[in-house]
Amino acid sequence: ESDLNRTTLVDSLLKQGDGVSLRRALRLDPTHSLTHARLAPLVTPDGRKNSAPWQSFPEWHSRRATQLAPNSVDAWTSSADILEQRGKLGPCLDAVALALRLAPNNDDALYLKAVALSHRPSCPSPRISRSKPQAPPARW
Repeated sequence: ESDLNRTTLVDSLLKQGDGVSLRRALRLDPTHSLTHARLAPLVTPDGRKNSAPWQSFPEWHSRRATQLAPNSVDAWTSSADILEQRGKLGPCLDAVALALRLAPNNDDALYLKAVALSHRPSCPSPRISRSKPQAPPARW
């Protein structure tokens, strides 16, 4: 196959977006970062979503996408999404920061940042005193 035909076929399979098409696209071009990024959140090799012993399968593809295309916002947001789903909020926010450095107004990156930050524990609440409330200072 010519490179042009292969590229066209990979793009077509990428647009289909299902797991089978994405795995086929990856066989045609194992270095296509967007294919890794899109495949990462879908399914494990046995067809079940993130099931053992393939827990690291999505993380591997998202990491591979960022290795192949370190300047790809899609690769970094895919990685952040996977990390957020796994509760790895620090690495998720690192990936989001890299995506936002590349595209400061990227909707996906901004959304993932908000989601990740919403999972962080808030500031500790002040202890509630059981003593009698005190009167406000005289200046009030």
